[in-house]
Amino acid sequence: MINLPPLIFHPSDTVWCVKEAMFVSGLSDRVVRRMCREHRIIQQAGPAASIRIHAAAFLMTIHGDDTALELLRGDERSHPAVARYFHAARQILKTAA
Repeated sequence: MINLPPLIFHPSDTVWCVKEAMFVSGLSDRVVRRMCREHRIIQQAGPAASIRIHAAAFLMTIHGDDTALELLRGDERSHPAVARYFHAARQILKTAA
């Protein structure tokens, strides 16, 4: 997965910090960071800057849905396989609050 293009974030996309991704997935800080870097689903302005995780792409990653992730990389945001993750990403932390 080294040759993946970085994911393009849109202003309306839901983003999570590492702690939120840890809460949602039950994974450790180290695992979340590694997965996000491997799948190139983060934004980080510099080495000391905070990490912004694309929430829908993270859900695709932890569910092993490579097809939806590739559709998202192709900007197929309205495809049903992608749209359901956008909906879930918006809802997950709302219900936890």
